[in-house]
Amino acid sequence: MKNIILFILFLLPATITSAQNKIDSILNVLDKVVEKRDIYFMSREIRIDSLKQCLKGTNEVHEKYDIYNRLFNEYKSYQFDSAHAYAIKVQEMALASQNDSLKVIANCNLIFSYISAGIFKDACDVVNSTNLNNIPKNIRAEFYFQCIRLFSDMSNYTDGTFTDKYAQLYHVYSDSVLDCLPPDNFYYIYASASRSTHSHSVEERIDCFSTLFHRPDIDKGWQALLSSILGDLYKEKGDLENAIYYKALASILDTESAKRETTAKKDLALYFYDKGDLTKASQYIKLALEDADFYNARHRKIEISTVLPLIEQARYYAVTNERNILFGIVTFVSLLLISLTITIFVIIKQVRKLNNAQGIIEERNEQIEKHNAQIEEQNIQLQETNKKLAESNNIKDEYIGYAFFLNSEYIGRMEDLYKFVNRKIMAKQYEDLRMSFKESDLKKERENMHTSFDSVFLKLFPSFIKSYNQLFKPEDIACPENSKMLTPEMRIFALIRLGINESSNIANFLNYSVNTVNTYKTKTKNKSIIPNEQFEQKIMEIESVS
Repeated sequence: MKNIILFILFLLPATITSAQNKIDSILNVLDKVVEKRDIYFMSREIRIDSLKQCLKGTNEVHEKYDIYNRLFNEYKSYQFDSAHAYAIKVQEMALASQNDSLKVIANCNLIFSYISAGIFKDACDVVNSTNLNNIPKNIRAEFYFQCIRLFSDMSNYTDGTFTDKYAQLYHVYSDSVLDCLPPDNFYYIYASASRSTHSHSVEERIDCFSTLFHRPDIDKGWQALLSSILGDLYKEKGDLENAIYYKALASILDTESAKRETTAKKDLALYFYDKGDLTKASQYIKLALEDADFYNARHRKIEISTVLPLIEQARYYAVTNERNILFGIVTFVSLLLISLTITIFVIIKQVRKLNNAQGIIEERNEQIEKHNAQIEEQNIQLQETNKKLAESNNIKDEYIGYAFFLNSEYIGRMEDLYKFVNRKIMAKQYEDLRMSFKESDLKKERENMHTSFDSVFLKLFPSFIKSYNQLFKPEDIACPENSKMLTPEMRIFALIRLGINESSNIANFLNYSVNTVNTYKTKTKNKSIIPNEQFEQKIMEIESVS
């Protein structure tokens, strides 16, 4: 499936002649992937929970070490606090094992977590404390590669020109990687391409990183990083369309691999800010901020906090300008209407002076009679409409009275409860008081509340179940048309039909979690015979009683 998606994405530049169409296509893919990002995050959470269950079921040291390592790898680009916690556990087990190679691997984990969170000083401390004597070349290469990432990020973060002391250390560790690995190794090619910034042209570096991207032995995480680098290189070349394309592709791959520690969405927001598309810039910078907050990457938050105000201020100015233009148009149209009204008034006045002749008066009388007949017909229609409105008001009055009855009954129950509790407290019968309250009673009350809600709602919307079932295939219909109760999924969309759109409010009413509400909504939309984005609009079109 991954190869098919990548084939389609890389086929787009060859089949779409318009650069704008190419960008629109990749952004449409990105928007659809972003809509499903909770599914990707949920998949990662399931894998994490599975590993934690495996951890509970073993006491074997090597197996626990392996599970800790796998948990770190799940968290390392997803959530810093957990990634760091498992990196520490791996380090503790490595120290206890007295195995120098395991110690270096554990230090690599710690360095990665510190780099991702922007805690560069702690990462440098780990680098300085690592002993590489008698360590195999492949493990040393992994350590050197983490050092490349560390000093590259430190140089970009502190200087930006890539000519400071951290850039020099970056080149030193790049050479160390080249000394440890064969030329066909991924790290070798990456290090070689990265250190050739000044000795190779942009086109040569683009070719090199494109070759790395298409290697069959890398996962989506690495492909996302390489795509982001290609976006930077195209930006350096001055090709903003391809820069946007590869940053969008990086964002897609980041989201599909459930990564939170990313920069592609932030860069994409900046590119659209430069292009003047403030709506997309605001959309992607907010996604980037959401990821940074979840991962708790301090340096990413700082980067985004410098960009977000610029975009929002530009959006404010754009909205203000549009509002001023609209105000000018409204003013102009208003003046035209005033002029037209004055002109009509003058014409009518002149017509009245010319209508002194009897024939014109008789003609006007005939017109008046016809007009009166039309008014009479309209009055009949209005009477019929008023009759229907009165009938509707009677039904609504019934619902209001029902609501007052429920409130009165609830207040009565609360008053009895207060008296009961007061008596028990006065008698110091605390155990009796505690035994009097049962969770099952509360559950029953909630079920009664839901039953009452279903009853009242189906009176307001008697065709709701029928209209709802028409959105699904016959085999997917879960509730018969004559049912007096709604299913949990129907109840969620019934609340949406009443205008309650926030998942948190729906969850509070139904006593579900927000994730459960979102899962119900997603599963229901996926089973529907209409597109997901049109489902809630169809729900809102279901009519109430006349």
